[in-house]
Amino acid sequence: MHQRTHDLPVMMEAPGTTVRNANLGGMAVGYIELPVGADFTPLFKGLPDDACQCPHWGYVTKGAVHVKYTDGTAEVTGAGAVFYWPAGHTAWVEEDTAFIDFSRKKGSRSSVSISPARRDNQHSSSALRRSVRPDAPVSAARYAGCGRRG
Repeated sequence: MHQRTHDLPVMMEAPGTTVRNANLGGMAVGYIELPVGADFTPLFKGLPDDACQCPHWGYVTKGAVHVKYTDGTAEVTGAGAVFYWPAGHTAWVEEDTAFIDFSRKKGSRSSVSISPARRDNQHSSSALRRSVRPDAPVSAARYAGCGRRG
């Protein structure tokens, strides 16, 4: 079983941002394109330690992803690098970036999630757009890395 990255279903879009995701062989597979300045940190507010609770494996195809862990360590994963990001992290980009992401599928859940603190407003593209544009409306975090709630 295989799929081209650009054929994966679009889970959310915002200006310059596309998150594609599918469940393949018990794994959530994502292809994420982010514009300069995209920051997942606000999307994880309300999760334990305000951090992604899911481990990720993947490959950066363009740009670089800055990752900070709850223990205070940080790293940059650049184009051409494979990665493993354990649970307890946040991430942002400082240039246009694209990466392929694999995470464990939990039951019938996909790799898209809603932060409990923001469950009241579920407009995912607005949430990521807000992380890119501070003037965008506040909304729910739907990309928290593991499992869809509801």
